[in-house]
Amino acid sequence: MQHAALIQQETIMIPGQNDAHMIARPAQDSSYVNVWLLPPVLRIHLLGTFMLVSDHTPVTGIDMPRLQSLLAYLVFHHNVPQSRTRLASLLWPDSTEEQAHTNLRNLLAQLLLREDPLQEASYRHLMRLYAESGNRSAAIRTYQNCVAVLKRELAVEPGPETRQVYEQLIHSEQLRPYPIIKRSENGLETLYALRSNQ
Repeated sequence: MQHAALIQQETIMIPGQNDAHMIARPAQDSSYVNVWLLPPVLRIHLLGTFMLVSDHTPVTGIDMPRLQSLLAYLVFHHNVPQSRTRLASLLWPDSTEEQAHTNLRNLLAQLLLREDPLQEASYRHLMRLYAESGNRSAAIRTYQNCVAVLKRELAVEPGPETRQVYEQLIHSEQLRPYPIIKRSENGLETLYALRSNQ
């Protein structure tokens, strides 16, 4: 009990951080005894306009409805591990499992780019995802966006690895097979046709 009377507690806000640091120190000594970090409070507003707030600072860049749905679902089910297959099928229920997985990867890669738009690896990953899903024009737009951001922010061009991915896209096949679903008298038939990826 006497030791408790000798210890003062104070709250200190560290500049540039949102976490409050509780520091206990002896009343007659300036050396620190204990440090406790209080985690930031995360609030999510789902009714009306979607808003995510960390402590009192709004988190920006979460304006895609599917990303908002993903965050809301994860918040409501935070005690249960979620598989990628489950999340993909919830967000894209009308898609095939493969397409839903691709869509989820695209969504997460776009989120990475929003968090760090100077990270070339994220651009390359997104370009490859678009190319694999047959969306060559989106892959090329992603490269062009990368070029513009790097030029504007750093006055540099993309590195050799990023340029190589782009060159592979440019020189890839102009036509590739993709499935077409066509209704016939006997039900649905899947036909393969050639399509331009431009």
